[in-house]
Amino acid sequence: MTSSAGAIDRLGRPDTRPGARDATDRRRVLVELVREGPYQELEGVLAEIDRAYAELAAGYSEEELAIVHDFAVRANDLIHEQTLRLRAE
Repeated sequence: MTSSAGAIDRLGRPDTRPGARDATDRRRVLVELVREGPYQELEGVLAEIDRAYAELAAGYSEEELAIVHDFAVRANDLIHEQTLRLRAE
């Protein structure tokens, strides 16, 4: 399936609503996210995750959280660099 065919297929997904064609580029179609149904379900899941993370973080001091944050950022950078290295091989 070509990328344009895939994009056209996604326009009919229940979580998007096809919109009007772009006035300056007739190939573009603007879509609108439907904020009911699956979107609302995802919002609920993410809200629960957010609440759980806040509860977890409450057990640490600001200094400890700064150390955890530093580690997470540096670990993420390391994983990104290693992923790029592996892709290049």
